[in-house]
Amino acid sequence: GQPGAWSYGNAIGQDSVRRLERAGVPVNTTVWLDVESINTWTDAARAVQVINATMATLTAAGHPVGIYAAPSHWFEITLNADVDVPVWLALGRYQKESQGRAAALAACQDLAFGQALPTVVQYVARPRSAWIDHNVRCPT
Repeated sequence: GQPGAWSYGNAIGQDSVRRLERAGVPVNTTVWLDVESINTWTDAARAVQVINATMATLTAAGHPVGIYAAPSHWFEITLNADVDVPVWLALGRYQKESQGRAAALAACQDLAFGQALPTVVQYVARPRSAWIDHNVRCPT
């Protein structure tokens, strides 16, 4: 493995557990790791190790883990590493809420990033003057 990658991910996980405890978040509450390219990623192998270590630490503390990402970010950061935890897929912007919802429901039927079917699909729409995030829970 990459030197320090597991330790770094473990430290992120431990910090997250402390923050969850301070905020009073109950054990068994799912934690979604937000994986975005606006971060410091050196290479895909190291990124996967950091993510896996973070997930292992959170899981050991009793928090189920999922991955939230836009496919382009996941591809760029991990070279589309397989995912075996729930996936929250970020689609992007739609001028009409109805278009975004239709796209989200369609995305529930397709593999998202990491060869996983999404659990939740997010789209952004502008019903009035502000862009608003909308989330669709996929049927199981």
